[in-house]
Amino acid sequence: MPSKIRENTKMIKGNPAPDADIQWEPAGEFTPGLVSVIMPNLNGAAFLAEAIESVTAQSYSNFELLIADDGSTDKSLPIIAAAMKQDSRIRLLSAPQARQGAAQARNRAIAAAVGEYIAFLDSDDIWCPSKLDQQISLLNEKKIHCCHGSYKTMDTNGVPFNLVNATKHVTLSNMKSYNHIGNLTGIYRCAAIGKFFQKSIGHEDYEMWIRILHHTDSIAVLSPIAHYRMHGHNVSGNKLRSALWTFQVHRNAFGLTSACSSFIPYALQALSKRK
Repeated sequence: MPSKIRENTKMIKGNPAPDADIQWEPAGEFTPGLVSVIMPNLNGAAFLAEAIESVTAQSYSNFELLIADDGSTDKSLPIIAAAMKQDSRIRLLSAPQARQGAAQARNRAIAAAVGEYIAFLDSDDIWCPSKLDQQISLLNEKKIHCCHGSYKTMDTNGVPFNLVNATKHVTLSNMKSYNHIGNLTGIYRCAAIGKFFQKSIGHEDYEMWIRILHHTDSIAVLSPIAHYRMHGHNVSGNKLRSALWTFQVHRNAFGLTSACSSFIPYALQALSKRK
């Protein structure tokens, strides 16, 4: 059942991440229509301002941007402070200790979120201006609780070079063959299905979307709605390491036999796609 409606969006800064063993909790009080945008950051000053601007420029204006900093030592904090002065929808969540990892940073923001919806954007990626507008409209039209979309990869200068086409309708079964939900495009209605926290593992987003799809299918916006930046710091860039992470996610989610049978088609698809 939907949780009690929250009447305002003011939140307490510095909410700790939930215990590492907690993977889900009810949404609690929420603000109808509000999208809680989850943005982890660690020394992301080079691209951070552009990522923030892509959120504040959304045609759908009912959002809160929760930036969970993981102990940055570059110019990230001044960039965030300047953005907060210009836009009251932006909040900073500082880490209780530095370098807990992207999953724990996202979890602090998820715990603090008060929106009806939760969406994700890393501090080096960008959204297209109508991203949220298109997804909220589609979620309401299809009466479904999860949405993803196509996106473009780009280089460090922001020049697009590849289109990753989204699968129109994704079920739990589809996730055995490939991760069909690019994290920067994913959004889900936590007011209906609760909050899902990420594990501190490789491909933590893939594992989280599998758990979400136990409760709902996901519908796609087929046109590109985001840009994923490719550079040397992307954690999924090492193909062998990425493959091992994928196998572990498969094994834990679907069992060893299923993991062995599904990993080969997954690997074949991964050769033609880059997340």
